[in-house]
Amino acid sequence: MRKAIIFIALLGLITLSACQQPSETVIRYQENFEIIGEEKEAMVGNISETIYDSIDRSNAAAKEVQLAPIAQDGEEVTLPEGRYQISGQITGNIYIRDEAGKLLFHEVIAPYPSGVERVTIDVNNSHTVRVDGFEEVFITPVATKLSTELTTGIWEVGKDVKEGIYRVASSGFGSFIIFKQGESPRVHELFSSHENRETTFDVHLQKGQRIIVSGATMVQLEKKGK
Repeated sequence: MRKAIIFIALLGLITLSACQQPSETVIRYQENFEIIGEEKEAMVGNISETIYDSIDRSNAAAKEVQLAPIAQDGEEVTLPEGRYQISGQITGNIYIRDEAGKLLFHEVIAPYPSGVERVTIDVNNSHTVRVDGFEEVFITPVATKLSTELTTGIWEVGKDVKEGIYRVASSGFGSFIIFKQGESPRVHELFSSHENRETTFDVHLQKGQRIIVSGATMVQLEKKGK
């Protein structure tokens, strides 16, 4: 809901700018659906620096976990290092925090269109996965493969998607956030509807960057040029 409010507010700014000199906020959104300023800070927050940690993607130590039943106040689990897909029945929250308690990732799992069905993410031994609201939760190791279709979760350029310049389109409403160590993240709004209206924008992905896809069920990347 907060993301929908931000989207509507930015559309209002764009309409207002027709009679005024547009601000940088409006220009960046018009050009590439990029969000800056206070709205950006609210969406990114104080994210855990472990987003830049590299893990063993062989999943040699990873294991499948099923949590059920889920206590009313939630359950916590620390997983062996690996890349995992996390889903649950029927609706609930997934939080992943580092050992200092800083949030790495949060998503609402719910049947479409209320939420997304699963998340995919790297976890190391310093992370705690907390879930609440579900009847049961499934945590499954997943293999790494290059793709141009990214679902909800955290992705690494060079491992999950090749570097390059892409046109981005989405299924659903959410955000596409690019993290590069030492630089401020870049936040792009995702939006699509049954009326075939959608945001599309171009990004230059570089090896080592991390991408958070949040809220949207699927993001399609179409490579531009060679």
